[in-house]
Amino acid sequence: MFTQQRLDQQETLRNEYQQTRPISQQFAYTSGVQQVPYVNQQVQQEEFVFDGRNQAFNQQGVQFPNNFVTAQVTNYPTINPCNPCQASPLHMQIVVVNREEIEAPWRLECEYLQSVITELESRQLETKIVEKVIEKEKIVKDTESITQLENELNRLRLSNQQDVSDLRRQISELQMQNANLNSQLKQKDQELLLIKTSSSSSESRYRQLESELQNWKNQCRSKDQELAMLRDQIQDLQDANSKLSMELNSLKLIIQQKDNELEKYRITSLELRSAASESRDAQSRIRELEMEVNNLKSLLYQRTTECEDLRNQLALNDKEYSSKLNQYRFQISDLEQEILRLKTEIEKLRQMLANKDHEIDDLHLRIQYLEEQGTTVVQEKVTFLSSEIEVWKQKFIKINHDYNECQEQLMMAQAELEALQKQSKKEVVVEKRTVTRSTVGSSSIQKQY
Repeated sequence: MFTQQRLDQQETLRNEYQQTRPISQQFAYTSGVQQVPYVNQQVQQEEFVFDGRNQAFNQQGVQFPNNFVTAQVTNYPTINPCNPCQASPLHMQIVVVNREEIEAPWRLECEYLQSVITELESRQLETKIVEKVIEKEKIVKDTESITQLENELNRLRLSNQQDVSDLRRQISELQMQNANLNSQLKQKDQELLLIKTSSSSSESRYRQLESELQNWKNQCRSKDQELAMLRDQIQDLQDANSKLSMELNSLKLIIQQKDNELEKYRITSLELRSAASESRDAQSRIRELEMEVNNLKSLLYQRTTECEDLRNQLALNDKEYSSKLNQYRFQISDLEQEILRLKTEIEKLRQMLANKDHEIDDLHLRIQYLEEQGTTVVQEKVTFLSSEIEVWKQKFIKINHDYNECQEQLMMAQAELEALQKQSKKEVVVEKRTVTRSTVGSSSIQKQY
């Protein structure tokens, strides 16, 4: 906005400069004898404008008022010069002008120019003072802006350092979280290993119990087979006992028959005592029969004791096998309950193992997400801070360039002002020529500086 105003102001000054005629066209210094005006001729007044503006003031935007060095200059009547070489008539009218009358307007003009130069110098001093003030203000403003930029740069550096420290702290926190997650992961792996070992030990225990159960089942089958064999033996013994009972009954019947026969023989012996030979045969026969009866009784007793022993042994075997069978059944039920418990525990361990695997996968995903998030956050922060630093660097470079341009323009303005001051201090040389009376018609020329 300020640059646009300066450009508009410079354009206005250029237009005014083009509209205003230069000094050489406004007031022409003439030499020689000026022509006398007509009688009652009105002297033409022309405005003399000293254009003291130059390009340096136009560049700096310094504008003088239009009536700053404006003065009215009188156009004196011009006098045609007399050529001494020209043949003039004897009766030539010569106008004699007093020297003071000729020098008076030039003195006035010189005084006016001196006053204009003095005023211009005062204006130049004021302009120089104003420029110095403006320069000081610009320097102060530039210093303030540089100080502000330095403060802003320091603030950005502090914020950058703080952001870097925050990012480092976040990175350290993420690393700590990563370390914690890794430790948790290692702990979970150890727990998983323990669970696997416990599950393997449980499975081995389960296999061992299954093998023991199978052994017990095999033993139960063998005992059942032995029991069946014993039952078969008992059945055989019972059959043998029944046979022996039948034999015993038959022997009892035989003994009874023999007793009956013995009674008969006794009766007959009593009847036949008389016959010795018959009695001897009968006694021998009785002895034989008694021996047979005794043998049969001993055999019956033996068979009876054997049957009792077999019955007692069978009862003992039944009790023993029934107790063992009950014990085996209890052990089988306990083993089945233990197997069921181990199966449920194995299922729980498998479920826990699946949960731990899921937790490990979640932890891996979380670690990956945290690492990616930390990397993206750090990259975004670094990119943002780098862009901010680059923007402020460009601003500082631009302001420094503007400051250097202002210094160069100020130096150019000072140089142009010094050149203008030197130009204004030059002596104004006015050449005047005065015609005096001479008998030979020559003209004397006087120069006044």
